[in-house]
Formats: sequence, C-alpha cells, structure tokens
Amino acid sequence: ADAEALLSAHGAASGRIDELDRIVLSGEILLRGRRGQGPMSADSAAEHRRTVAALIAEVDRPVVLTTMRAMPDSVQQVLRDAAPAEIAVGNNVLRAITALEAGDFDEAVQCIVEADHERNRAASALYLAQVVAMQEVLAREHGLEAAAARAVVLLGFWGLVGAGLVLTSVLLLRARLYRPMGQLEGALAAVTAGHLDTTVDVRPGDEMGRL
Repeated sequence: ADAEALLSAHGAASGRIDELDRIVLSGEILLRGRRGQGPMSADSAAEHRRTVAALIAEVDRPVVLTTMRAMPDSVQQVLRDAAPAEIAVGNNVLRAITALEAGDFDEAVQCIVEADHERNRAASALYLAQVVAMQEVLAREHGLEAAAARAVVLLGFWGLVGAGLVLTSVLLLRARLYRPMGQLEGALAAVTAGHLDTTVDVRPGDEMGRL
C-alpha cells in the first residue's frame, strides 16, 4: 500500500506540473490575443476567470489529498513546499486578467512573467517530490531484496544444521544399534556352528547390553 501511495504521489506531482503549465499557457494565449486592443469587457474577463479557476482547481485534485497520508514525511513536505508557488501561479494569471480588464497591458505582461517564474519554482519542488517518491520505492524494494537474501542464507544455514543432525543421528544409530546387532548375529552364527566358546563384548546399562 505504501509503494502504491508513493507511485500515486509520483503521478500526482507530474499531473500538477501539467496543470500549472496549462494555467500559464492560458495567460500567454490571452496576452497574445489582447495585444494592441483596448480594455477587456467585464463579461470576457469573467469568462477567463472561470476558465483559470477551473484549471487552478485541477492542481489540487483529490488524488493528492487522499494519498498524502500514506506518503513518507519527506514526500509530504516537498508537496507542501510547492503549494505557495502553485497558488501564486493562479493568482498572477488572475491578476493579469484584472489588468487587461483595466486596459493595463504592461501590468498584465508582468503578471504572466511572474506566473511563469512561480510555475518554475513549483515545478522544481514537484520534480523533487517525484525523485523522493521513486527513491523511497527503490529503497523499499532493496530492503525487500535484502530481507529475501537473508532468508535464503538462514534457510541454507538451518538446512546444513539439519543435515548435520541427520548425519550425527545415523552415526549414533549405527554405533549403538547396527554394529552391536551385527556382532551379536555373528556370535550366534558361531555358536550355531559349534563354537561354544564364542564371546561378545557386552556394554551393560543399555538395551543392547541387556539383549
């Protein structure tokens, strides 16, 4: 879930940069269309304000807000740092519309220049958020790989220990059971053949000794 949130943060940051580009571009297109003309009408200004406001609303889409809680603090902080510049982009374009409505083309141009400057600031922070998010994803992936490698080493170690225990058990079984049984079987064969003086080394205290 954390990795999914990080990838969402990466995509959301990219989307926010695209929306900021659209806001600035809308202001630049507006300037080109108004060059050499008189003041903008109130109706036209209101329409452009609605257009820019809709673009501004797209910058803070719900996907960012819903995933921020699951993001690392480092990513959240970078996104917060970008917010003032993002707000300034929209505000400067709105100021440009107000300037055009008043017939002040030079002021409108300055507002768009400032909007572009703030866009660059915001984009730098959002690019950093993308980098931090991907670094977090890669770090977690490397952590999982390291944990898997440790698990393989532990499995190999305990496998060797298990094999050693099995081998030790086989050797003990052979020394305590199979070898005495073989000696006993050989002695019984000798007695059966008439060698009544046949002896067997007896180690009292265990089952084979009593046998």
